[in-house]
Amino acid sequence: MNAPNRREVLRAAGAGLAAVWFGQARGDDSFDAFADRIVAYLETLRRPDGGYAASPLAPRSHLSPTFAAIGCLHLLKRLPADRSTLARFVRDHHPHRLKKLEQEHHEFEGWQIQALVWLGEDAADFRQVVDGWKRPSRYLP
Repeated sequence: MNAPNRREVLRAAGAGLAAVWFGQARGDDSFDAFADRIVAYLETLRRPDGGYAASPLAPRSHLSPTFAAIGCLHLLKRLPADRSTLARFVRDHHPHRLKKLEQEHHEFEGWQIQALVWLGEDAADFRQVVDGWKRPSRYLP
């Protein structure tokens, strides 16, 4: 079985969160039970390095599913107690550290900044990086 790609993970997370949000908006009593199940599933994706993997079968964590998991936990108001470990993962695991990227991908820095904000961490150390962006990145031909 192939691991799901980033779009599949984000689509599934979005569908689950929409169901939770609509249930909460209706005053559904099962919101807490449903949220508990989502949190339990997300914990199966947590890896020892502090990040989240794309599927329970994926051996390594990555910034993309970690960002999605933090977003889900933030919306559910169930952020983990070890936020500093999670924040350290977010700061230290930009995909360019895994391999040289063919072109710039500023969305990763955006995800890092947003995840840190959700975790209640200071993202000011990204100011210099963002200030260096003068125009949109050019896509490869």
